Amino acid sequence: MESVESFLKEYFDQVNIPYTEIPRSKVKNKKTPDFQICVFDKKVIIETKEFECGKSDVPFSRGRGFFTAPQPPGMNKIREKLRECSDQFKECGNEITLCVLCNARGILIDLDTQIVGMAMFGDIQICLSARNDHPVRFEYGRNGVSQISRKENGSLISAVAILETYPNQKEFYWRLRIIHNPYARIPLPIKIFNGRFDEEWIYEDNSFIRR
Repeated sequence: MESVESFLKEYFDQVNIPYTEIPRSKVKNKKTPDFQICVFDKKVIIETKEFECGKSDVPFSRGRGFFTAPQPPGMNKIREKLRECSDQFKECGNEITLCVLCNARGILIDLDTQIVGMAMFGDIQICLSARNDHPVRFEYGRNGVSQISRKENGSLISAVAILETYPNQKEFYWRLRIIHNPYARIPLPIKIFNGRFDEEWIYEDNSFIRR
């Protein structure tokens, strides 16, 4: 079976982005990130993570004035991948970093924008209000936030991208759906990646806006 690294290389070739593979660490039990690219004089350190679907172990929960949506299958696995990336980026200094998630088996369920956003910023909660103009609002941030995105000194992950295939008639293309992290210590600039079908999502006011 091909690896996520090989798929990302195909994407780089497809969009004509030169890349450098980062040498593996010689230190036992220490993993370095996978790639380094330089676009518009911006260096980006990239780590790939293969994701496989799993079962949810968190039940539907309720609270005062809100209730939290059921946790999708595999949520804890996505969060674990993000924690691993954050650990690997600790020695990257003031570099832009990108965590790329992909399912090498081709099963892309659970890797949509909203669910990865929940892994980054916390579970969605639906808040009920007495106000007539805004009786219901959706917010992120109920669980799983502190270790991933909202560190006091800024998150080590500039953005998270989902690598997937995009069908176009009889052909398919690789594309990235990039979710920018507003809490990042070093943000990922917009339009660093220029794939034909790439998408970029900005998290503002507890919602996602496509740029």
